Amino acid sequence: MTESISASGEVSFDATRVARLAARVPGTAWRVLKQIGDPVKTGDLLAVIDAAEVGKAKAELLQALVQLRLKTQALANLKSAPVPDRQKKEAEAARRDAEVRLLSAEQALVNLGLSVKASDFGKLTVDDIAKQLQRLGLSRELSQTSADADLPGTLLPVRAPLDGVVMQVDVIAGEVVDSEDVLFVIADARQVWVNLNVPAADARWVQVGQSVRFRPDG
Repeated sequence: MTESISASGEVSFDATRVARLAARVPGTAWRVLKQIGDPVKTGDLLAVIDAAEVGKAKAELLQALVQLRLKTQALANLKSAPVPDRQKKEAEAARRDAEVRLLSAEQALVNLGLSVKASDFGKLTVDDIAKQLQRLGLSRELSQTSADADLPGTLLPVRAPLDGVVMQVDVIAGEVVDSEDVLFVIADARQVWVNLNVPAADARWVQVGQSVRFRPDG
């Protein structure tokens, strides 16, 4: 004989494999690239948000980088010049301040999900750096399909954090979005949970590791 108990239940997604995505900053949906039912991989581009805060952070980085270059060159000129040591120390302090400002600008972009380092730009001109910042964080496909003149410098990508299927889309192109709005819900449907409502009187018969047979309606 096999003893068993019965309980109602339901199938749901694994709560640890469901992502509800929002934009990091307020803005306007510039493009929406995925819709309900679309399969996605980790890192896939879901949408692009046009946010003024992103443009401000990029401008801060560019200004900080230019200032550091100027302060570094000024310090180098003073080291070989017959000037008082006090002036050299002031130039060194100004250069350190410029470095701190640059690090702060880098961190501001990292906080927005845009990983960037000043060392990546090497000895590029200011115009070339501005072009790279304009396309920062955007997929190669999106960059190739948009001319520089048509591509704002205020764009922030929204990417999939896991493999799965798009279950919900609550944004359309041109819509104003807030940082608290859920734009996408992505779920990994390869593994699901079965939640059983076991009566309190039968709970003592339930143990970890027991076999469960689930029969869905229909």
